[in-house]
Amino acid sequence: MHHINLQFAVRLLSIAVLILTGWCVLSAVDQPALDSGEKHTNLPTAAAVQKATALEAGLALVVGKDVGLACELAEGGKWLVHLLVIQPDSVGRLRAAVQTRGLGGRVIVQPLPADGHLPHPDRFVNLAIADFDDLASHPIKRAEIERVLAVRGAAYVRQDGQWQVSAAPHNARLDGWTHRYYDASNNCVSQDRLAAAPQVVQWQHGPAFEDGTADGKVPRIADGRFVTFDGQSGDLVCRDASNGSLLWRRYVGSPQAADLAVVSGQVYMYKIGRA
Repeated sequence: MHHINLQFAVRLLSIAVLILTGWCVLSAVDQPALDSGEKHTNLPTAAAVQKATALEAGLALVVGKDVGLACELAEGGKWLVHLLVIQPDSVGRLRAAVQTRGLGGRVIVQPLPADGHLPHPDRFVNLAIADFDDLASHPIKRAEIERVLAVRGAAYVRQDGQWQVSAAPHNARLDGWTHRYYDASNNCVSQDRLAAAPQVVQWQHGPAFEDGTADGKVPRIADGRFVTFDGQSGDLVCRDASNGSLLWRRYVGSPQAADLAVVSGQVYMYKIGRA
């Protein structure tokens, strides 16, 4: 039952969306270069973590006991935070602290699983913060932190008294789908080597394909971003492809569109009756 609760907590954190416009060009949420390898000896603040990792929004995982940092991240309104704590008996007290700050639902507190396995799918978390000096007696490994890092994600960890940033490892087996027929070659064959028959739901959030406008959604995946139309609202929506976190959305009017492409960090859209 405890395992089910952890999975449910992760699903509660799987929310949010991005958006774009069109034949017009939009910046597809490029971000500054990660300061990989930079070391920090002071206790972290949300501002310091975001500056060091060049991340500003998404799903954050805090492993340890720093409820203050978890709340500070969530207070900006751009982060959903999953706090996993070592001592199960502290969960009630920390949840009360979260509620006191009015952050219930944005910060979820759970015990860290005793086996060291994080309750998240692969490539799911945008930002992972872990104090391995405090976790010395726990079996969780740095490789497990890296496993859950999303595309373009980063880890901010302390070992031997120093905080250090590391980017999510590049996985050459992952591929996107940037055009109507895969890419500009229109060959309908992806180079992805990880995709397989679905076995679990990674995340779920609108726009739903059940609204009768599936042909107008033209979903695209590029560099960790999921871009699609919401046929009911007329919005162009952009989400984090790993966990569904909303990055931005923009009203573009009629959902009738001829095509959509994401190339080199830019979104190109052709809208019927407007170039």
